[in-house]
Amino acid sequence: MNEKNFSEKLEAFGTLGAGTTSKPETVNLPSISPQEREIAQAALQDFIKGNFSSCSDLLVKLEQIRPKDMKLHVDKAIVNFCNSNLKECDAFTKALKAVEEQVKEEEQDVSSYIHYNLALGLFNSGQISEAQKHLLKVFQCIESLDEGLAQRVCILLVEVFLNLNQAQKALALLSYTENQLLSSYFSQTGAGSEKSPVITASLIKHKKEPTTKLPVEPTTPPLPPAFETEWLKAKLAALRARASLQARLWRTNKKDVKALLAINKQQFNSTALMAKSYLDFLRGQYNKAARVLSSVTPPEGLESGDNIQMMWFNNLGCCHFMGGRNLLATNYISRAIEESNKKHTSPAAEVSAKIANAQMLMNLGIVLLQSNKPESAFPHLLKAVRVFHSNPRLWLRIAECCIQHFGTNNADFYDRRNPADKIVANTIPSASSTKIILNSRVGPKAGVEKCSSSQPSLSLEFANMCLKNALVLLDSNQNGLVGASSFGFLKLSDISDSPSTQQNQTVSGVSTLLETLSGPSNLPQSVPSIPLTELEADSLRISILAASAYTSLCLGEPVLAVEYARKLLTLPTVPEGMRFLAQLYAAEGLIQLDQISEAIDLLQPETVLGDLVWEIPEVVEHDKESPSPEKRPTAPFEPASEQTAKATILYNLAVAYAIRGNFDKAADTISLVWKCKSENGKVPVHLMMLSIYVELQQGHMLNARNLLNLLGIPQKV
Repeated sequence: MNEKNFSEKLEAFGTLGAGTTSKPETVNLPSISPQEREIAQAALQDFIKGNFSSCSDLLVKLEQIRPKDMKLHVDKAIVNFCNSNLKECDAFTKALKAVEEQVKEEEQDVSSYIHYNLALGLFNSGQISEAQKHLLKVFQCIESLDEGLAQRVCILLVEVFLNLNQAQKALALLSYTENQLLSSYFSQTGAGSEKSPVITASLIKHKKEPTTKLPVEPTTPPLPPAFETEWLKAKLAALRARASLQARLWRTNKKDVKALLAINKQQFNSTALMAKSYLDFLRGQYNKAARVLSSVTPPEGLESGDNIQMMWFNNLGCCHFMGGRNLLATNYISRAIEESNKKHTSPAAEVSAKIANAQMLMNLGIVLLQSNKPESAFPHLLKAVRVFHSNPRLWLRIAECCIQHFGTNNADFYDRRNPADKIVANTIPSASSTKIILNSRVGPKAGVEKCSSSQPSLSLEFANMCLKNALVLLDSNQNGLVGASSFGFLKLSDISDSPSTQQNQTVSGVSTLLETLSGPSNLPQSVPSIPLTELEADSLRISILAASAYTSLCLGEPVLAVEYARKLLTLPTVPEGMRFLAQLYAAEGLIQLDQISEAIDLLQPETVLGDLVWEIPEVVEHDKESPSPEKRPTAPFEPASEQTAKATILYNLAVAYAIRGNFDKAADTISLVWKCKSENGKVPVHLMMLSIYVELQQGHMLNARNLLNLLGIPQKV
């Protein structure tokens, strides 16, 4: 599910302030002559009209006259970038960095514009973290910037934080923008007041900005105008809705979406509806989210680097998937992938499409995996992990493909109409008797063909490597977490729901806010998904450890299996169902290590069973005031009842007794297993084989013969 939803991105074109400094004593530049001013105005007019080639020629003339004017070099870099149809991002950033190295410390205004333009070029080329570094440098002097540039810096920085899934920082910056930087601006009735001219270098403007009429003979080039009031209010409302949605502030987000819908501006209506559907999705109301999305007609074409149709198809596919409609989900997400593969007209759209394509492939892979099609899901997830290689969830899903390919489900290990198909390998009839060859193992075998763990394949060896990656990534995410107060983070509860109270809770001072914005994120990342909550991170760790214990057992590594199982048992939040599996895995590993006594102690029914809960716990935090979240249909898995679980534990206990040679206790335990068989209780198919073995070891030939008759084996034995 993508929460960006028609987000308006900044584009590259701007006003020219070339060679117009009124402070020659600061930077030791000569005064501007009337001829230079005339050339600068002509270049500005060409730039506004889109005549970039002519504008570039005029700037070259000015450069020859004023070679030390750094603003001219900035302007020239922007004009050349626009002339390339915004395609030569690398050349643009390289040119600006070259100018930055020559800018003097006292030319703070030029430096600010350079860093802003650099950040915008990096943002459009997909280098979000690098863009953040430049914007934070500009933010250090935000109070001394012109209002137009300050607004652009704040809006772009909020976009950066949202793209990096750092919602707390985005909310803190939005509070500052609304309450400090724009408080006086919002109090005015017009779009902005007249300000005294200040020196400006080139600036990249927003496409929604109204056209500014130039005076016939300006003394200085026009200032970069502030945004129109109503549009800016809508834009900030849209950003706040996205940020509170990403931070999972349900109550706050509900108000933010309502406020955005109340603004009723054409270009933000779809944004509000998409945000509303995403809110319903995160709250577990999947059918409602699908209905809201169906009320949105996705526009044709590309907008601001985002393919809106692709996002609409993907989001609707996610809703159908969570509603249990896998075929519909596959269809919609496949159409989203087709949209992401369309030809793009700008580098920003191309970069955005590549990242989105990986997201769509990941979603399609998960749908196919949940549809019991691991072979089809595996290549899609492999392509996605090349882009999102730091996502622990994605590595777990790839491992699950391998595990599911190894054994689709475990239903065949329980009651079957003809258990002889599972436990009898062959029969050899003769004149006097019939020889019966029993299977040495019931179920799939691992490690028959040794595979390299580093070579992607549907093997348990590769699954083991993927699980190790997932665990390392999750540990590295969480080990880096320190208390939020250590870095001056705002608590989510500290961010007020109403604009009126927010003014009293604004971050005090730019330096404190800058410390907050520059600090590390305090939530485990799972790009491209929103950051994991503590509950989700614990649930993910539990799943990884359980899968690791299982694969280690299958690969004949009991020491690792016991280690993973014991780690799982030490977690305080492990559900009872997972605790049951962990004790089974640990006991089996101990038996393979010939530590029978420890395994028997671990398999005592009163130790294992307890208060078993067979429903999968809900890991999505939802609004308590909203209706109960819908539950996605899950695949059947055994044991599905307490009686079946008890039978499984007792069977494993009987095996441990039999291995130790205590056949009397094994026989007594087997009788308890048979008592668990009922309408709701199933017994392992292995039980028949174990029963025959124990009867033979005790010398009860008649009992063994009767058991063989139950399997449909001829009576002559």
